[in-house]
Amino acid sequence: MAATALVLAPWVLAGATPDAVVEARATTKQLSGEAFRKWHVDNDKRFCPKSLVPLLKFSNVRKDLLDPWGEPYVMMCGSDPSDDVFGVVSKGKDRTLGTSDDIASWSLWGRGCLKRDYLR
Repeated sequence: MAATALVLAPWVLAGATPDAVVEARATTKQLSGEAFRKWHVDNDKRFCPKSLVPLLKFSNVRKDLLDPWGEPYVMMCGSDPSDDVFGVVSKGKDRTLGTSDDIASWSLWGRGCLKRDYLR
């Protein structure tokens, strides 16, 4: 009898469904990408919105700004000019920020965080 190997994707082991992960990735990328860039231009090139709510005007994401696990998306925006990054994070299935299942926009762009010089 032949042995059969079963390989599971990390999201299966963590208990997350692929649809939930895909949704969280799409939302973090949309909010931190096109929606943020449009907001930036529409707001005299200010760098940080007060919250994610103003970005809704430029996106088609859920208006409650909750990730697939019912947690609010987290906005990261550097307050110091030397720390000028903007990003959006889903806490992931474990609902805890700063763990390995977080879905962060900067890990999806392939070029790092959106920085002020990128927006000029």
